[in-house]
Amino acid sequence: ESIYLRKQIELWRAHAHDRRRKAGLEWLAQRDFVRHRERFDELLRESEELARKAGPSYGRKKTSKKPTVEEQRYHRASIERLRQAARIWADPLLRNFLAGVSELHGGDYRKAEELFARCTQFAPRVAGFHQGLGIARSKQDRHIKTIEAFLNALHLRPDSAEAAYQVQEAMKRVPGGEIKSGVYRRARKIMKHYPRQSQRRPGAGGRMVWLMPAIKARGSTADPLPMLPYDRLTFRQGVATPVGKNALLVDREVVKGALELFVRVDDQTIVPAVAGRTRSQRGKIHPPPVTIITVLGYEFKSTVAPANASAELGRACAAYAIAAYEQMGSEVRTIGGHVQAAGKDPAGSVSMQLLPGESAAPVLTEDGTLVGFLASRTDVRIDGAGPNKFIVLGELTDILKRAAKSRRPSPYPSGYSRTQRKITPQTASGQTFIVYATFGERLD
Repeated sequence: ESIYLRKQIELWRAHAHDRRRKAGLEWLAQRDFVRHRERFDELLRESEELARKAGPSYGRKKTSKKPTVEEQRYHRASIERLRQAARIWADPLLRNFLAGVSELHGGDYRKAEELFARCTQFAPRVAGFHQGLGIARSKQDRHIKTIEAFLNALHLRPDSAEAAYQVQEAMKRVPGGEIKSGVYRRARKIMKHYPRQSQRRPGAGGRMVWLMPAIKARGSTADPLPMLPYDRLTFRQGVATPVGKNALLVDREVVKGALELFVRVDDQTIVPAVAGRTRSQRGKIHPPPVTIITVLGYEFKSTVAPANASAELGRACAAYAIAAYEQMGSEVRTIGGHVQAAGKDPAGSVSMQLLPGESAAPVLTEDGTLVGFLASRTDVRIDGAGPNKFIVLGELTDILKRAAKSRRPSPYPSGYSRTQRKITPQTASGQTFIVYATFGERLD
């Protein structure tokens, strides 16, 4: 077994070096992803051309004129090209999503629901998957289940005008006999925090905007298939600790370049987060290994001790570690130990270490005081994924000062279709929180 694992490690390291990615049971090279994407574009153009030949009977603004036999043939061919385009996508997760969208166009709403549900099970924090599920259910007049899916999308994108609009529209279609259901009452309670939405969709020209990572409202279109700016999505995670009223400190590599961030504030609640602004690292050989994030609608109690306090040598402490990639498991591993040195001592260390593949882990004393961080061990090029290293607080002085001054974040970067809502900050209890990050990867 040991020999087999070593061979597997060598194989994965070689593929990582060659930028190969596993898609289902296959290892695909960069050129494979490019080839799949080019074929996708070809089929999409063919579908659009056939849709034009099908005429206005199948367009966005449908006419009462009955389509001819030839127009029906062109329409069926257009839908089949859409389905082929979706099936050609290299990544299985996004392939299922695109297939679900193609089935919406083709009118097979039960199949679309099945595909979107599969996506939400694999990646529950992608709002677009819940949005697709809601649309498929609405086409089947499953009103309460529709609201449930749209509420999940709104929870992940609480400041999205599109998500709020879809919840409102779904509520309007609920029959009077179902308005006493728990889901409807929950939706009504949530929507009280939003202003009355416009009767038109917030997207450009009144078109729907898919709530997928990195797709913005301006200039986007939902017909016939959403144009994704990445080939695949990946999901990383790390354990953070509060270092200010509005700031958490987490492994920098978990956050850097992420399209979306979320924080688990308790067992039942995951909320969006925003990466803090970082100063330019120009000229710095080694940028700080941790960074600040802020959480929407929540405040925290800092684990940073007063400036004149110090951890005593030999004092009991614990590190809170988690695997860097979500598919490796999401259980937090608690590692007991004691302080060997603390404060600003650059040689400071603790009697504990991470396993290969784990993100940087905060180290706290028994009373919840931050001692430092164990550096991540995620470098696939090095045996053991990197050395065991302890980051003392003295190395994080600048970041901790900025964290103390952090303000409540604005919801999303400019470019998203946003809606104003009333936010009453809640207090999140706890000393550690799991941070989830969504990344998009385009292999050119």
